Amino acid sequence: MKNKILNKSKLPIILFIIVFLNYLPLFMNNINTTNSIAVTVKQMGIVFAVECILLALFILKNTKITKETKRNIVLLSIVTIITLIIQVKNFLEGKFQIMDLANITCITLNIAMLFICALSIIKVKQKSIYLFYVGIVLIGILACIVNLIIYSKYMPTVFGLKGEARVVDIKSFFAHRNQFACFLYFSVVSTIILFLKSHKRKPKIALSVVLLFFLFNLITTASRTGILCTGIFLTLFFITTNKIHKKTKIILVLLAILIAISCWGMITLRLPNLEEKIIKVLEKVFIRENSIKTFTGRSEFWNLAFQTISKKPVNMLFGIGRFVGLELLKENNYEVTQFHSFYVEALVAGGIMELIYFLYIYITVLRKVLKSNLRTKYKRFYISLYISFAIYCGFESLARFSIGCVDTMCLIFVITIPLLHANSKLNVKKWKKVEEKNK
Repeated sequence: MKNKILNKSKLPIILFIIVFLNYLPLFMNNINTTNSIAVTVKQMGIVFAVECILLALFILKNTKITKETKRNIVLLSIVTIITLIIQVKNFLEGKFQIMDLANITCITLNIAMLFICALSIIKVKQKSIYLFYVGIVLIGILACIVNLIIYSKYMPTVFGLKGEARVVDIKSFFAHRNQFACFLYFSVVSTIILFLKSHKRKPKIALSVVLLFFLFNLITTASRTGILCTGIFLTLFFITTNKIHKKTKIILVLLAILIAISCWGMITLRLPNLEEKIIKVLEKVFIRENSIKTFTGRSEFWNLAFQTISKKPVNMLFGIGRFVGLELLKENNYEVTQFHSFYVEALVAGGIMELIYFLYIYITVLRKVLKSNLRTKYKRFYISLYISFAIYCGFESLARFSIGCVDTMCLIFVITIPLLHANSKLNVKKWKKVEEKNK
């Protein structure tokens, strides 16, 4: 039994290695240039192959077939078969895209290995789970240092300190600033859970400094969705956490309001020009009134998607295929490679069926976390994560269960790790019951 547990305790480390490998091509492509170089299909394919091998070695041999496992295998099989039938339909209608077959295969494997198998991993040491979060924070620090080295001369422009304020593609070694902002969101979340775990003063101070470092770099990206959702997560965490006393929360809020009013008053009275500059920066860089009405063109993509899938009931129920949908974007002269919404993308790819199935997976994980023996502070943490992440998914094509650094990160961070964390606190009696069911 000890050997099995020891082997399973390595799983979060393996998951971190998988995340690292997914971001490695981006690091190698963009480390010495301000140009945006994305990961190629070949690179993604190689990384995914390595991911499958690692997961096969460290998950499958430790997975027990339970009733829940069987039920989820059946559900996955039904969804996969239906999506394949839709591809046969596309082939007969002359709309077939070979990449849709590859996408369906990758989604099936990812769900099988990162969700279904993780459901059946009974015990993982909590220490190794926190090491995963430490790894994410370390990559985040590296990304921010690289960002400062490459883009420090462009940062004053974002704040209107050097010429007119404008959005600059400040992105560290990522393909674009929104991708960097998304990773910083996960880095902030990782910092917070490590802060919750820590009981000593010095680590808390260090983590607070790291958090401010992440937030500064996040603001320089001018990614409105990333900044908003990170802000929502931190706000929810602050409101719900029992780590901070209620009286302390009230004092901190009042103090923050007082400081804000005082700073604004000083700016207005002594430096009126500075007030105008701040307003211009907010309007041009962070609000961008010209584009906010259409969510930077997203509403046009979404409208096209809804018009397409609503033409036929079969399209609404089972979708048309992700890459068939992307082809529609090209035909309508939209130079984008995604619909910039997880929910819209799921509807296009697999219709209402796929969207409901994906949501079922996320709800299952959250339910497992809430029913686990994790301490209340961690449950509140995960609730804050899931609410902010659900909002993030509304404006970016995250968590599609496909391959690529962002999708893989979302799968591991929001599905597999929470499941393992929940299972790590199974009590002895419940553990024995699960073991008996697995026999």
